[in-house]
Amino acid sequence: MKNQETTSKPVLEALDLFRKGKIKEATVILEEFLETSPPPSESIEAYEKLIRFAAETQNLEKISAYVESVRKIPVSSDNEKRKFAHCLYQTGTVWQYSGDVKKAKSHFERALEIASALDDKSLIFKCKLGMATALRSQGDYASVEEIYPELEKLANETGDPESPGYLKVLMGNIYRKQGNFRKAIAIFESANLIFSSNKNSPGYHYVLWAIGTCYAAIEDQEKARIYLDLATNNSAEGVEFWRINLLSKMTLAELYTVTGEYPTADDLYSKISKQIGGDENSYYGRRMLRGEALLCIRQGDFEKANEKIDQLVVLAVRENNQREIMRLRPLKAEVLLRTGEVSQHEQATEMLGEAQVFFKERNLRRHLAVCLELLARLDSRCGYPNDALKKAQEMVNISKDAHFERLYVKAKLIEFVLNRKVGKAIAAKEGAELMPLINRLNAESERVILSRFLITSYDAWTAQLHKLNPHAQRYVNEFFEDFHFVPEQSIDMEVDPISHYVREKHLGEIPFHNKFTLMKILMLLAEKPGKEFSKEELALKIWEQEYNPLRHDNNIYININRLRKLVEPNPRESRYVMNGSQGYYFNPNMKVNISTKIADTAPRLTSNVPPTRGEATT
Repeated sequence: MKNQETTSKPVLEALDLFRKGKIKEATVILEEFLETSPPPSESIEAYEKLIRFAAETQNLEKISAYVESVRKIPVSSDNEKRKFAHCLYQTGTVWQYSGDVKKAKSHFERALEIASALDDKSLIFKCKLGMATALRSQGDYASVEEIYPELEKLANETGDPESPGYLKVLMGNIYRKQGNFRKAIAIFESANLIFSSNKNSPGYHYVLWAIGTCYAAIEDQEKARIYLDLATNNSAEGVEFWRINLLSKMTLAELYTVTGEYPTADDLYSKISKQIGGDENSYYGRRMLRGEALLCIRQGDFEKANEKIDQLVVLAVRENNQREIMRLRPLKAEVLLRTGEVSQHEQATEMLGEAQVFFKERNLRRHLAVCLELLARLDSRCGYPNDALKKAQEMVNISKDAHFERLYVKAKLIEFVLNRKVGKAIAAKEGAELMPLINRLNAESERVILSRFLITSYDAWTAQLHKLNPHAQRYVNEFFEDFHFVPEQSIDMEVDPISHYVREKHLGEIPFHNKFTLMKILMLLAEKPGKEFSKEELALKIWEQEYNPLRHDNNIYININRLRKLVEPNPRESRYVMNGSQGYYFNPNMKVNISTKIADTAPRLTSNVPPTRGEATT
C-alpha cells in the first residue's frame, strides 16, 4: 500500500503544469484522476490543488462545487484532516479575493480549528494571517495591530525565514490602502530585504509589484515603471509569477491611463487579454474590464465605457457581490456626469449616495473620498454650490486623515473654487501652503488650477495652460466646467464670441467650446435684449434655412433648453432666456456685456480634447 504521506503521481503532474502556468491542463488531469475514486487522502489532496488552481482564475462556481465534494469525503487520519484544513484555507483565500470577507473568515476559522488540534504551526500561521488580511480588507486596521504581536510570534515558530516578510507585506498593504504610500514603500522595502535572499521567490516579486503600485499611486512614473518592470520581467515559471506579471501589467496600464498615455495603456490591455485567454469573467478579466472602462471614460468614449461597466454589473449582480457593485458605482456615475441630462445626474447622485453609505460603514476611505468628489461635481452642476461645498469639506477631512495626498489636493482646490462661488473669502496663504505639496506630487494639472487663484494676468495663466498635454488640459477643462471659477463681476453676464466663453455672475466661467449652435443662439438674443425672435427667424438666422415645423420645432426646443442649462443659475427659473408669445428673447433687465476678450477668463484649449456634451443639430 502506498504511504499516505506520499503525493500521488497525477497530483505531481498537475503541480508541474500549474507551476508552468498551464492551469487548464492541470485541472483536467486532477478531475480525470478523481473519476477513478482514489483513496480519501489522495482525493482530498487533489481537491485541495483544484481549489488552489480555481483560486488563481477566480472561478467561484468551480470552487463551490469542489468544496461541496470534499466535504462528503470521510476524514479520519491526521493526514486527511491536515489536507482537509488546507482545502478550507484555500477556499478562504478565494472568498477573500472575491470580496466575501464573511465567508473567508468562516473558512479560515474552521481550518484554524483543525490546524490547532494538529498543532501544525505553519498552517496555524497561514490561517491567522488570512484572518488578519480579511480584517485589513474590511478596513479594521486597529484589530490587525492588536493581533500583530501574536502573528510575529507565530511567524518565528514556523521556521520559515519568509514568514516575517509576509507580515511586513500585511502592514505595508494597510498603509497602501490608507493612502500613506511613502510609509507603505518603506515597509515593503524592509520586506524585500527578507525576500531578496531568493530573488526567484514569489514573495520578492510581489513586493516589487507592491512598491511599483505605491509609486504609481503618487504618479512617480519613473520609479513606478522601474519596479513594475522588475516585477514583470522574470523568467521563473509558475502561476504565482504569472499572476504577479499580470498584476504588474495591469498597474502599468492603469498608470498610463491616469497620466494620459492612452495608446500605451490600450496596448497593454490587449496583451493582458491575450495572457488571460480573453476570459473576461475571471478575477483578472474583471479587473481588466474596470481598467478599460476608466480608459474609455478618460478618452471620452462614454458609450464603450458604459458597455463595459454594464457587463461588470451583470456579473456582480449574478454573484450577489455587493462590494463589486458598489465599486462600479463611481465609474457609472462619472459616465452619467459627462453624458447625462438633469434626470441622469439625479440618478448618479442617488447611486453615489448608496455607495457612500456602503463605503462609510466599511471604512473604505479612498472609495468614500472618490464618491464625495463626484457628488460635489454633480451638486455643483445641478446648481447646489453649498451642498457641493459640504461634500468637498468632508473629502478634505477624510483625505487629510488618511494621508491621501493627491485626493487632498483635489479636495482643497474644489473647496477653494466653491468658497469663491458662494461668496466666501479665500485666504491667500491657503493657496500658497498647498503649492509645495502640489510640486512634490508633480501634479501639473492641479498646479495650473491653483495658479488660477494666484495669477491675475490672463496671458501668464494661459501660458501655463498651453504647456499641459491634452490629457491634463482635459482635466482642467472638466474641473472648471463642473465647478466654474467666479471672479469679481459687477454685471450679470459677459460674452466673448471670439473665444466662445461666457461668464455669469453666479456660475462663473461657462465653457462653450464646440457648442457653436448654442453660442450663435446666445449671441443672437443677447445682442438685442428684449427683442423677441420667432421660430421662423431662429431657423433662418441660426441654421440659414426656411422654417419647417417638422424639422425645426423640436430642434429649437432642445437647443434653448440646453442653453438654459448652461447659463441659468437655476434652470427651472429662467433669468436670461425668456419665452415670448411667438418665440424667445433675452431678458432686458439683466446686464450683459459683449466683448472680444473677457479679461482674466480661464481658457479651455480644444485641440485633441473631445467635448463632454453633444448638441442637437439638423
